[in-house]
Amino acid sequence: MRETLRQLALGLAGIVLALAAGAVALAARGQAPLDVYRVLFRYAAGSWYDLSNSLHNAVPLILTGLAAAVGFGSGVVNLGQQGQLLLGALATALVGVALPLPPAPALAVGIAAGMLAGALWGALAAWMRHRLGMDEFITTLILNFVAVYATGYLVTYPLMDPKAYTPMTVQVLPAYWLPRLSASAELDAGMLLAGAAVLAMALAARYTPLGYEWRMMGLNALAAKLAGIDTARNVSLALWVGGALSGLAGALLVMGGVQHRFVDGMAANYAWDGIMVAIIGQTGVVATTLYALFFGALQTGSLGMEFEVGVPSEFSMVVQALVVVFAVAGPLLLDRTLTRWALRRVEKEVVSPGAGHGAAGGGA
Repeated sequence: MRETLRQLALGLAGIVLALAAGAVALAARGQAPLDVYRVLFRYAAGSWYDLSNSLHNAVPLILTGLAAAVGFGSGVVNLGQQGQLLLGALATALVGVALPLPPAPALAVGIAAGMLAGALWGALAAWMRHRLGMDEFITTLILNFVAVYATGYLVTYPLMDPKAYTPMTVQVLPAYWLPRLSASAELDAGMLLAGAAVLAMALAARYTPLGYEWRMMGLNALAAKLAGIDTARNVSLALWVGGALSGLAGALLVMGGVQHRFVDGMAANYAWDGIMVAIIGQTGVVATTLYALFFGALQTGSLGMEFEVGVPSEFSMVVQALVVVFAVAGPLLLDRTLTRWALRRVEKEVVSPGAGHGAAGGGA
């Protein structure tokens, strides 16, 4: 709990500093920072409609952030969220078109198809690590490119909706559409599924032997191996689980929202933003989720900011980058400052031993 609070405090400090730096940039553009931020937060959470859209935008960020956090927290550098998300989305889109089912089984099958496809894509990186000795840092990145170009080709030619003008598949059957939680906004049951994933990962990380082994590997892989932990098996599991979470994000993008189909380029920046969220949250489940919600609100509010006060929506990306910089640099600066203070205190005691007790000794 103390570590989670520390992560939250450092992350919040990073957000405040990033907003302060953004205010300086806005002032340099000749705009009033407080007015811009007022618009930003009003469009992000000023009404139930705005808040619903912010939550909806945060769902894929939560899941890709968790996928990255699972890897980083266990010492596995999984950067393949983009490819795993795309494969999951395409699998759900294919099942949703080809397999007519009643609503309840359709939702379960669509979600399972997305998670399975993402997990298999993650497992491919695990296989290359164990069989070919290739680092997952490289293989997951390469597999991203394979997934992007392969899915791009498929939805541009053989799987393209003949009635569409841009690359996309046919819309999935209505039975695969997620129920809406808000009649006026895009928020759907995907938020509940993301919440269930957060709860499951938090419980697994804290109360299961696998979560304990992943934490040990994240702290020191060699020590974990010497302690008898099957690190090879756990690396594979981390890639499987991370892939399944990213695949779930892809499935929810197809089954939720308004498109209900695979659209070329739909992954956008969800994967990389998810990695940023995991870094800021220092791989903690709760912290990663909260920062994903903040990023979702920031992206929603940036549209209103551009519409009402003429600030480019790309400005929100600048703020996101600043948050990462301050959140990552903050702990380092804090540790360095505390270490410097400790060294100075020790130096004073060595140079002037008993200086603090001199007055008392002289009086005697």
